[in-house]
Amino acid sequence: INKNTKIIAVANHKGGCGKTPPYQDFKTEHPIIEVNALTNDGRLVNYSVIRKFVDDSIFQTWFRQHLEDLDILFSTVGSIGSIGMFFKNGACVAQNVIGIRAMNKISNFYLYQWLLYNQEEIRELDIGSVQPSIKVPHLLALQIRIPDKNILDKFDLVIKGFIDKLKSNQERIQTLENLRDTLLPKLMSGEIRVKVL
Repeated sequence: INKNTKIIAVANHKGGCGKTPPYQDFKTEHPIIEVNALTNDGRLVNYSVIRKFVDDSIFQTWFRQHLEDLDILFSTVGSIGSIGMFFKNGACVAQNVIGIRAMNKISNFYLYQWLLYNQEEIRELDIGSVQPSIKVPHLLALQIRIPDKNILDKFDLVIKGFIDKLKSNQERIQTLENLRDTLLPKLMSGEIRVKVL
């Protein structure tokens, strides 16, 4: 039987730190995911636009809550409702992005699709005067329809296969990008030479 309940009854959120942490512009294992990295395109976070990183000590002390695999990333300021799914460990979110995680009765897969489908309704929660913004409690108070468990299980099974492929592709892309970043400076400096046949 389908029934409605508030999002807060089936999910919790992991907010940003409220202000920008001390960051650096060279890569570490802890990128700061900002709104511009949420593309609404195929769920993936666009890591190529990320320019801010924190070191391990800042990551461990500044951020009280850490993202987990498959958490949903959601923009609350600016491009309201921009959304992505987190596939890695060790990243953190900027102050205008929150992480949302399904707790019970539904999965992150279903919650992601519901948020994506209801973006227009979510944008109507805008309270901003200078730039669009929404309050997290208003988002969590929205009513979400909970399908029958059998339907949810079938849905999750299909989506999981899709997500597994996305994650595998992202890992391959990251490996190739790391290889490029390692080899390119050596090629430019002449440390490595390529034979021309």
